[in-house]
Amino acid sequence: MRRLWGSLDVSFLAELANDARGLMLLKDWLGDGGEVVPPSHANWRGSVCCGGNMGTPCPNNVEPNWWNRIKSAIADVICDQLSLKHRFSVSTKFDEGLHMCKSCGCCLKLKVHTPISHIKDNTSQAAIDSMPDYCWMKKELTV
Repeated sequence: MRRLWGSLDVSFLAELANDARGLMLLKDWLGDGGEVVPPSHANWRGSVCCGGNMGTPCPNNVEPNWWNRIKSAIADVICDQLSLKHRFSVSTKFDEGLHMCKSCGCCLKLKVHTPISHIKDNTSQAAIDSMPDYCWMKKELTV
């Protein structure tokens, strides 16, 4: 895994360290470690969301960019986390096709980079049960 703050310039680290909300956003997205999964793994996860349903997008990959259309506290948090993601230059080649997971309600542009241990701690069994068998989350959570 890649520790996000290991690749940042010192001035941004100082800015983030002084911003309690920024640290909260990072912890909410990635957990205590502040690490993203390796890019190859995030790309594999994204490929499942965008084409794991026998070549078509998962039917749970819905509501493209809803966080840009709706004004709410949750939408604001997602937009702020996406800004952090952009600032850290974290992406997959599938980002354009990643939306919201209807099963867990998470932003897939963020979720594909999240360590499975953090996902496990924050995903209900009901959400896991509603995921299709080919879903990367379901596979990784039931290993």
